Amino acid sequence: MRRLLIALLLVAACGDGATGDLPSATDLLPRAAEAMASVESAEFQMTASGAPVLVTGLGFVSATGAYVAPDRASAALQMKVGDLTVELATVSVAERTWITEPLTGAWNELTPGTGFNPAIVFGSDGWVAVLSGGLADAQVTGSRDGAYMVEGTASAERVDFLTAGLVEGQAVRITLLVDAETSRLRQADFTTDDDAGETSWRIVLGPYDGPLTVTPPG
Repeated sequence: MRRLLIALLLVAACGDGATGDLPSATDLLPRAAEAMASVESAEFQMTASGAPVLVTGLGFVSATGAYVAPDRASAALQMKVGDLTVELATVSVAERTWITEPLTGAWNELTPGTGFNPAIVFGSDGWVAVLSGGLADAQVTGSRDGAYMVEGTASAERVDFLTAGLVEGQAVRITLLVDAETSRLRQADFTTDDDAGETSWRIVLGPYDGPLTVTPPG
C-alpha cells in the first residue's frame, strides 16, 4: 500500500502543470514580450459576452480578423442591435479607422482615436507593454496543451489597449496562455465591469506570421 501511494505521488508530481516543471513569471514574461514584439502578422478572434460594450452605438459581440505590423488591422465584426445581430467590417491604418454602415455597407471614416482598432492590441502599448511590466502579481499557475498559464493584474491603461479602445479606466485580473515553444500568446481571458454590468472577454491569437495583407477602403 505504501509503495502504491508513493508511486501515485510521483506520477502526480511529474504530470502536466507540475510546479517543478514551470518557469517563473520573471523568466517567462520577458521572453513572451520579446516574442510578441517580433510579430509580423497574426490572425485573431475577440469575443465579449455579458453586459454590452458599445461601438458606434452597437453592442460588440465578436471580431475575427488580421493584424499586419506595425499598425494595420482588419476585422469582421458581429454586433447587436436589440435582438438583431448584424455584421460589419472595419479597417485600421495607424490612427485612421473605417467601418461599414449596417444597412448600406458603405465605408465611413471615424474620428481618429475612436471606434474599434485591433492594431493597438499588438502594438508596443498592448501585449508588449503588458508582458514587459504591465502585469502586477504575475504568477505561472500551470500548463496545458503545450502552453503555460499566467495570471496577474493588468493595469487600467493596458486594458484600454487590450480591448482595442473599447474599455478604459479599470484594472482587471487576466489569465494568459503562453506557448511553451514560441513564447507567443495563444489566449487571454479577463472580465471588465461598468455601470451596465460585467463583460467577459476572450482573445484567441494566431496563427502568426502568415501572408496577410490589410488594405484601407477606397
